[in-house]
Amino acid sequence: MEYHLTLDDSKFVVCDNENKMKSSLKDLCTRVGCSIHYLNKQLQHCFTTDIIDKMPVDCDIVQEMFDSIRQIVSHMRRSHKQSKLSRKLQSYSNSRFNSAFYTVDAFLIVFDELAGILDRTYMNDYTLIDKDLLASVCLFLKPFEEVIEQFSCDAKPTIYKVLPLRQYLLNHCKIHPDDHDGIQQIKRFLGIYL
Repeated sequence: MEYHLTLDDSKFVVCDNENKMKSSLKDLCTRVGCSIHYLNKQLQHCFTTDIIDKMPVDCDIVQEMFDSIRQIVSHMRRSHKQSKLSRKLQSYSNSRFNSAFYTVDAFLIVFDELAGILDRTYMNDYTLIDKDLLASVCLFLKPFEEVIEQFSCDAKPTIYKVLPLRQYLLNHCKIHPDDHDGIQQIKRFLGIYL
C-alpha cells in the first residue's frame, strides 16, 4: 500500500461507502462505513428518491415541494436574478453533505422576496410551496446538520459518538400528532433507514 500500512482483519478502517473503497479494502481489514456518508445518503433519499430496494420511499409531499424549490433556484441562478435577493440561493448537490438543508434554508430566508422577482412561468411552482411546511422541514433538518458537524472532526476519532447521536436522531424522528403530513413521511422513512 502507498502509505506502508500493515492491514489485517484486526484493523478497522473508516471510509466512504463507494464501491471502489469497499472492494479495495474488503480482504485487507475490517471496513466500517462512514456515518456521515450513510446519514447523507438517507437524507438524499428523502428528498430525491422514489424507490429504494424495490420499496417506495413515500416522502412525496416533501419531494414535490423540493422539486419546485430546485426548479426555482435553478432558474434564479441561471437568470442572474438572485442578485436582487438579500441572500444567495443554494443549489442542491448530491455530493454536499446535508445539501437539502442548505437549499431549503436559504430558500426560506428569501421566500417572501421571491414573489416580486419571479417570472410568471415559475409562479405556479412558487404558489405550490407551503411556507409552513418549508419552515418545518428546515427546523427538522437542523439537528441533522449538528450531528454531521460533530462527526466531521479530522483531529480525533468520532466513532464513539455514532450510537448516541444515531439514537438522538431516531428520537428526533418520533412522529407527533401535530406534525405536518410531509414531516411525518420524512420521520417514518428515517425512522426505518437510519
